Amino acid sequence: MTRKEAIEKGETQYHGKPCKTCGDTLKYVSGYNCVACTTQRTKDRDPEVYKRYIKSEKGQKWLKEFRRSETWHGVQNRYHRKRYSYNPEWYQSRNLKKNYGISLEEYQDMLKQQDGVCYICKEEPGQRNLAVDHNHETGDNRKLLCNKCNTALGLLNEDTSIMKSMIDYVEAHS
Repeated sequence: MTRKEAIEKGETQYHGKPCKTCGDTLKYVSGYNCVACTTQRTKDRDPEVYKRYIKSEKGQKWLKEFRRSETWHGVQNRYHRKRYSYNPEWYQSRNLKKNYGISLEEYQDMLKQQDGVCYICKEEPGQRNLAVDHNHETGDNRKLLCNKCNTALGLLNEDTSIMKSMIDYVEAHS
């Protein structure tokens, strides 16, 4: 069987040209590597050598490049999606603590005080949770807002003169 036929059948191995090292013909479809030599290299690999390599300058450079690769990001995304599905509250709690310095319980207390609605428009949130509005200069948390209200404040740079001008404009043209 050729490599092309093995790929079409979904096989992981095929028989190709003999290996220059061991003479075996069984190869991996993914990279033309000899199965016997790859297996032997895996068995011979010393974990201490790998640790020394990763700590070296060349190893650090490789690791930095690898962590920018699509392969690394794909693995990380699959891991986090799976972990998130088991415990989404943990991720929400972590993000609240990291971004706003509040716990999930404090967020839920704020939500209860606002009766579960946006502080500005008084509408219930859709599928997304209410966002924690905060002052970007001082870092102080203010209230919970829906996505539309929070985005509008951000796009207006929280400038009250622009907001007043917009109110005057809407009232004049209504």
